[in-house]
Amino acid sequence: MLDILKRYQVQDNNTIAVDAKETLLADIGNIPHVTDEMLQRCGTVDVLDGSRSDCEWGSDPDAARPGIFSPTKGVTRIGVPYVANSNNGPWMSVPDEPILGKARVFGEEKAELTPRARIGLTMLQDRLAGTLPGNKFDLDNAQKIFLRTRSKIGELITDDLIALCRANIASPVDAVDLKPACDALSGWNRTFVINARGAHLFREFRELGGVVFRIPFNPADPVNTPRQLATDDPNVLNALVAAVKKLKEKNIPLDARLGDVQFTLFKDERIGQRGSANADGVFNPIGLKPHRDGYAAAGSTSLVYFAEYSENHVASRGMIVYSLSNNPESKHSSDMTRAYSSGHIINWRFNESEIESDPHLIRYRVSN
Repeated sequence: MLDILKRYQVQDNNTIAVDAKETLLADIGNIPHVTDEMLQRCGTVDVLDGSRSDCEWGSDPDAARPGIFSPTKGVTRIGVPYVANSNNGPWMSVPDEPILGKARVFGEEKAELTPRARIGLTMLQDRLAGTLPGNKFDLDNAQKIFLRTRSKIGELITDDLIALCRANIASPVDAVDLKPACDALSGWNRTFVINARGAHLFREFRELGGVVFRIPFNPADPVNTPRQLATDDPNVLNALVAAVKKLKEKNIPLDARLGDVQFTLFKDERIGQRGSANADGVFNPIGLKPHRDGYAAAGSTSLVYFAEYSENHVASRGMIVYSLSNNPESKHSSDMTRAYSSGHIINWRFNESEIESDPHLIRYRVSN
């Protein structure tokens, strides 16, 4: 695989692969040949000065085509215990061996990770540390870990937020009784599964500017920093009060079950949905738009795919979360959406014998 990636360089994103013996991370594709020196002269990673010939993309003699970097100047790691990437730069794709010394167009080095990237690495590190029986992944536990829908930011600061909330019950802020909010947050399990209660209150608090960290980002500890809520910052308590007022104005209970207030609208039906924003540190994010009494899904995790390789077989499960058909009259316009809501990942038929055994198999012959 690596030889093919080097030869053609057609991919626009990184490639992660595994076989029976090794892992592979490769970011050696269609990367514009823009050096750090050129960025200083010509602009930013996003915009270069198009009026100057000295700001044209460069070339390498061993690149697959003019205008891109050679594979030797890209990112390649083989044989490390694991690799991971959650739409972030490559520098922390191999946490035990940070990737440094690459051109800025590959991604900023020693930069703060997104909350989603942090929860992805946390889930991997927790598993390797044996948080479930054993310390390896298989088809079943990978699926369970994914569907758990943990919130990294919630895990980091909710205890501090509850303590701050309870410390202000006796002295209401802006005439807002905070006890129901304290109770709702105390009952929250720090996830965004459909049965979680109080999750939407935490998200409103975060969206209103309440997440202020006391311990800043440290590139030597990028998964665990920033952390600890700065409870002495007035923005924190003000955001909690504002979140309570906002939900009360919309008549949304502070301890509502997430699946009752967060949903996919299908005809006249609401299908409760798990997930939240990248900023909440959720691995399976969802886009949301305000609804009169909740939050309507406006985009989400799309393709979910799990695979397990054995000596003679590939077992695979997955789904397209928004379902296959855009025809609302089709039974396939919401079936996978419902399955995802209930936490059911579909078994996929991988080889010809599995496909042939499908009782729902339909064949179409296309000819001219």
